[in-house]
Amino acid sequence: MQINVTLSHEARSIELADGSNTFSLLRELSLVPDAVLVFRNGSVLPEDEPLTHGDGIEIVSIASGG
Repeated sequence: MQINVTLSHEARSIELADGSNTFSLLRELSLVPDAVLVFRNGSVLPEDEPLTHGDGIEIVSIASGG
């Protein structure tokens, strides 16, 4: 299935296996789940959220410091 991803203001399409979830997407992109937020239609997605063909996903890095 094809997923449209925006990461760091760069848009691209990712091909994932049917039945993939948010965690699968992050693994494909070599991203650490605790370091990003994943949004679909303005809502944050949990790691186990199923993705569907044509989803528009935005991934935002979490910045922290002290």
